[in-house]
Amino acid sequence: MTKKGLKMEEQKQMEKMLRESEERYRELTESIDDVFFAMDKDLRYTYWNKASEKLTGISAKDAIGKSLTEIFPDVKGSRVEQFYMDTLRTQQSQSFVNLYRLGDKDFVFEISAYPTKDGLSVFVKDITERKRMEEALRESEKKYR
Repeated sequence: MTKKGLKMEEQKQMEKMLRESEERYRELTESIDDVFFAMDKDLRYTYWNKASEKLTGISAKDAIGKSLTEIFPDVKGSRVEQFYMDTLRTQQSQSFVNLYRLGDKDFVFEISAYPTKDGLSVFVKDITERKRMEEALRESEKKYR
């Protein structure tokens, strides 16, 4: 095989490995129950998993390419938007708990944002039930004191 032929073969092998890696990444993010999405540095969605679709009712095809405030206009100027901007600015992973009304239901979300070379990777865990149980336990303990 010529040098050129060898380089072409190496290139094809690298492309195949990259496609397989991307597929494993996609499979992993689709298999988790927590909301996961990625955003670029302008806070435009670049990835939106099945759990994001299920929670919001917004399909990936309708979210990807749109900005945070296009999808959730009520977060403009909010603590959430500032949290994402701070994470981008500092390039430090951060987490916080946020109360949010989605549709006709109130949620408590634990949001963890991780800076990437292209923007942010974000995991959102619904901790509403856990917070309700903690509050009920506090009330019960107060009652019995």
